[in-house]
Amino acid sequence: MAHVVRSRSAQPRPVARAVVTLATLVAGLAGGSLAAPSTAAPTGTGAGSSPATSPATIPAASTAPGAAVHDRAPAPRRAAGRTTLTLAVSGCARCEVYLQRAITRGPVWVSRTKRVRHGEVTYRLPHRRTRGLSVVVRAPWEGATGYVTNVVFRYHGKHVGDRVGFRKARATNRASGCWAGTRKPEITIPVAVHKVRVPGVRGRRVAGTLAYTEVTQPWKRPMSDAFKGILGNQDAMYCHR
Repeated sequence: MAHVVRSRSAQPRPVARAVVTLATLVAGLAGGSLAAPSTAAPTGTGAGSSPATSPATIPAASTAPGAAVHDRAPAPRRAAGRTTLTLAVSGCARCEVYLQRAITRGPVWVSRTKRVRHGEVTYRLPHRRTRGLSVVVRAPWEGATGYVTNVVFRYHGKHVGDRVGFRKARATNRASGCWAGTRKPEITIPVAVHKVRVPGVRGRRVAGTLAYTEVTQPWKRPMSDAFKGILGNQDAMYCHR
């Protein structure tokens, strides 16, 4: 599935956008025209993740009948678990990266953009926000593609833990850009980035980007159309619950 976020603010903020598949976009570019995207968010079946853009509601405290409030101390509030996510990026020393979390028919959370330094990008975020997370990569060589590139977490036919190479990625036209998330305190995911040629918005081929995890990760639906292994969006990578 393909979507695009028009702005990437330094602070997370809810937005709502339209959805266009990358395969449809490429077909439109090849024909010299691109229809305006629908304003409805995508629907579908399959597993997904729970929204992380709204804080959990904490129920009001209650006491047993007849008990005085001062007789019991308030229960300590458990701190939300957090994950340090490191993306070990190969093939693009000056790429920019940002995270998104979009649940079907829900708002979109967007992280601030970071540049790859010493082959890595690191984010620290709540466990709950990792479920249904997607990753966008912007390479300095990209031409006018009309979309941004998403990291593929799983290609069709691959199982969690399977290694992925360039040839396999280019030969696969179905993929998921939605991570199932983690509850680990820290995790490092190797990401391969390649410069490739793709149809551009002006009717000629331009430089584009292929990005995928080198080891297949736990993933969430949907499995989307991928143009020669490339996942992209013109709004956000919407993931199912």
